[in-house]
Amino acid sequence: MFFNINKKSLKNYPVQYELMPDIILNCDQGWHRLRSDNVIVYSKGYCNTLDLQQLMARVQPIPKFKGNFLAVVVQDDKIYITHDTNRGTPIYLGNDYISNLEKGEPVWADCLLKIKSDFTVEKTYFEPCVPIDYNPSDEEIIEGIHKILCETFENFLTHNTLPLKIFLSGGIDTMTLYSYLQQFTNNFELVDYEYIKHTHFYKKNITELKKNWCYNQMHLWEDPCVLVSGASGDENMLRGPKTLEIALTHHGTNLHEVCKRNPTGYHYKYFSKKDIQLTNNELVCAKSIKGMKKLILNRNLNDFQHWHLDKTLTFTPFKDLDLLQLILKGSKDLIQKQAADAYINKELIKLTNSSNLKLISNYKNFDTFENFN
Repeated sequence: MFFNINKKSLKNYPVQYELMPDIILNCDQGWHRLRSDNVIVYSKGYCNTLDLQQLMARVQPIPKFKGNFLAVVVQDDKIYITHDTNRGTPIYLGNDYISNLEKGEPVWADCLLKIKSDFTVEKTYFEPCVPIDYNPSDEEIIEGIHKILCETFENFLTHNTLPLKIFLSGGIDTMTLYSYLQQFTNNFELVDYEYIKHTHFYKKNITELKKNWCYNQMHLWEDPCVLVSGASGDENMLRGPKTLEIALTHHGTNLHEVCKRNPTGYHYKYFSKKDIQLTNNELVCAKSIKGMKKLILNRNLNDFQHWHLDKTLTFTPFKDLDLLQLILKGSKDLIQKQAADAYINKELIKLTNSSNLKLISNYKNFDTFENFN
């Protein structure tokens, strides 16, 4: 869902909408326009619980729906940029534009933008994370994550009408989602190739696209479809090296020590190559449970990965900070087991399709496809 709101039309974007006189929404393919009374909404992506038409009719400036969408709302001579509760795309402010492709001043994910007719921009801040106010056991945490993922899949699949595709790399994130997908439908394509259609937008913006690391690993089809993606799995399942180091430091240990004790663990070869150094501020934050959680949540809130490209939408069930909030309530033992061997993911696969465990690569990012032969 690439865009640039500007005072002029830009040739590197295939679609233009006039939001107001002299204010243009330049965007890639796949956006939709809905007018209702004095409100016009331009939107792209999906909401977990509503189809796109329902979403556009109910979208509000303050985010309240989970999913992966962006909406540009024109109302009362003002333009609002809003999105799902945990925004999936970066936004940048330039001198005369707002974009998520062209760089500028970053707009953090707890900030909403309002654009006036003279192109002045106002910022409003909101709270993206609703704290979980109970203390579950480790078993209840896994059950809670399972419930969230089941609801996400069921809600999304209830209103999705586009063809579904999934690409299995041998990694545990896509295998976890594959196991859930199998629980709800067999109406999907298992793709075994990386396909890129050289659309107008892709050809004109390939250099800028590839500055985002995740767009060096991508699929793009010409016809509308949905790719089930494991994006944000490392992050919101607490398997990213930096956030794990922060969490483990809070519990009095570190990533190298945990992995050293588990040489057959899924993360052993990957994390053994990492030299993770926490800053003084990170060390201070890690001392308290409140500081540790706030640091990790804020880091992941602004860790933008796969958002939608032209007519290929990415379904990203792991892009949900409630998953991370639950895991951060886990015991030291649970977090160590997740750090060493992706324990929580493997338990989720057991709950959905345990036979898929044998298809996972023995080590993270190592010998890809080794178990598919």
